[in-house]
Amino acid sequence: MLKELRVRGLAVPDSCAVIGIDGLRIGVFVEPELTTLRLDFAAFAQPAFDEVARMSTAAVSTPLPQVRKRIAHRLVVRESG
Repeated sequence: MLKELRVRGLAVPDSCAVIGIDGLRIGVFVEPELTTLRLDFAAFAQPAFDEVARMSTAAVSTPLPQVRKRIAHRLVVRESG
């Protein structure tokens, strides 16, 4: 995304902000360094797995309720946002 914006003549963060949502450390190796929302993947994976397991045992005709989970996260502000 950063490269394509640069190709189109848009400066980050002057013209627009770019924020990742994975928290990977590779964000420090791009220019400008990528602001990111760091998620706790371990805390995310277990509830997701539990929900899939529950869905797999439900009867096909049983409507599944909407599920919302709050996952630990942290905004890591760098140069792009």
